[in-house]
Amino acid sequence: MPTTTRAVLSLAEIAVFAPLVIARRTARMLTSGFPPPAREVREFHRMWAEKVDGFSRAAVVLVTSKPGPETLGRALEPIRTRVRANARRLG
Repeated sequence: MPTTTRAVLSLAEIAVFAPLVIARRTARMLTSGFPPPAREVREFHRMWAEKVDGFSRAAVVLVTSKPGPETLGRALEPIRTRVRANARRLG
């Protein structure tokens, strides 16, 4: 598969799954009550840690690689992987 196509497909997957993950997590936040149970607190912490990790990895790829579609595809990979995994897990 050409590298441009791979990058576009990664963007499309992120665009489809990210809103689902956001909606599920928002619903959990709204229904968990106050103070939230330990399970929900762990999920909130996980949410922030995943963002820092995924975007840090993407930034490293972007800064250390030659610009182009292949670099974009590699930079999107950690974000796409997390979004898909969360969509499955939060199911």
